[in-house]
Amino acid sequence: MRSSILTTFCADRDISDEDWAHTPESIRRAFEWLVQERARLQEQTQQSSRNSSVPPSQDRPQHKKPRRPRCTTRKPGGQPGHRGVTRPLVPPEQLTTPPIVVVPETCPCGHVFPDAAATTGAPYRHQVFEIPPITPTITEYQLHHRTCPTCGDTVRAPRPAGVPARTLGPNAQALIALLSGEYHLAKRKVAALLHDVCGLTVSAAAICAAEAAVSTGLATPVDAVRTAVAQAAVKNVDESGWRQRQDPDPDQPEAPALKRPWLWSATPPAATVYLIRRGRNQTVARELLGIADDATDYAAIVTSDRAGAYNFLPLSARQICWAHLDRDFLAISERTDPTAHRIGAALLLQVDALFHAWHQYRDGTLSFAALGETLAPVRETVTDLLRDGHHADAKTKTVCHNLLQLDPALWTFLRVKGVEPTNNAAERSQRRGVMKRNHTCGTHSSAGSRYVERILTTVATCQQQGVNTLAYLTAALRAQGHGTPIPPLIPA
Repeated sequence: MRSSILTTFCADRDISDEDWAHTPESIRRAFEWLVQERARLQEQTQQSSRNSSVPPSQDRPQHKKPRRPRCTTRKPGGQPGHRGVTRPLVPPEQLTTPPIVVVPETCPCGHVFPDAAATTGAPYRHQVFEIPPITPTITEYQLHHRTCPTCGDTVRAPRPAGVPARTLGPNAQALIALLSGEYHLAKRKVAALLHDVCGLTVSAAAICAAEAAVSTGLATPVDAVRTAVAQAAVKNVDESGWRQRQDPDPDQPEAPALKRPWLWSATPPAATVYLIRRGRNQTVARELLGIADDATDYAAIVTSDRAGAYNFLPLSARQICWAHLDRDFLAISERTDPTAHRIGAALLLQVDALFHAWHQYRDGTLSFAALGETLAPVRETVTDLLRDGHHADAKTKTVCHNLLQLDPALWTFLRVKGVEPTNNAAERSQRRGVMKRNHTCGTHSSAGSRYVERILTTVATCQQQGVNTLAYLTAALRAQGHGTPIPPLIPA
């Protein structure tokens, strides 16, 4: 019996059933394998960021535009009738210098105003914001020596409290951490910026030492964030490839062949935590989520893709990302098998209906109860289409079968408030790490990976908490220098 792909292939090329019946069995099997291999290779060449996990940077020029067209034909930029927004004026008491009074001396008609001429009405206030030249403040501490008359030893005065052991103060170290952690600058770029903007000459080694000091200072508050993330009721998780040249994971023995490192992130609403580990497995997922190996209580809801690392979670504690499913369904609709094409196209229509209803709920148009009622027929249709997938080609059949096994986890957002149908929060958090990896080529050692974990966690959590990142880093380093408790990233 011919497969649907082979039947379509023969029909398009006018290969009759009689000709096929006179073909030897061995030739038929070889021919069918070639047709299926051709379909597989054709599907592989059509993979893009629209229908697979391929990043957009690897899209080829021939790839089509996203299947969803722009919802508007407006041109970019300000629209007719839009009121412009200008920088607000600061009150007079906040001015750095007294206002400079300027009066007109002549009129366009040629009249010359005398110096004693009166002004008319209130003046037009024009404020100019300027950044003064930045120069480093250099403080020298002369630590004198004294010889003890009792033992004869020569002792040197200790550094005053809060004075760092190295030549960079807490403000400079915090700025270095901000440039590398938030703006993803490589070490030589950081050194160039400090030299050009601040007039401060630092070496790459000095930047490494500053990052190590920042990493040590952030260890305690980042551990507190990990505890808070583990206790969060709803969290989004994701992982992307990382580059670490050497060293195994913390507390792991040396191995002749090290696994590929991965950057993991968990993002509840109030914080984000990052983890770099060599592996994409259940062990790392449990460490990220703070779930022990023998845990039986899964009260939190975890939103993720269909990676096997999360299969240890019960379906009642999972939400599968519908943005990933949208890409899977698009890939099914683009296959040559007619049954797969029909099922994929129908599933895409249901995805559109799902997102339309979700956007209405998010905007306040639909209540939570109305959302469930609106999507009830969508859920029923999706289930029927997935069941119909066993009539399609083998690849589509496998995808549909796996999704049917995950059916309760597809609709958790209809059961639990606060759960979103997509994993966009984790995808956005991963973007920060991917940009860091691409700009700096990853890390060289385990110590460098620990710094990346902590600085990315600090930057992301500060943004979610509405805290100035540079101010927090400076305060943390000052507290570390004075031996006082480091301020937490998440207020108690």
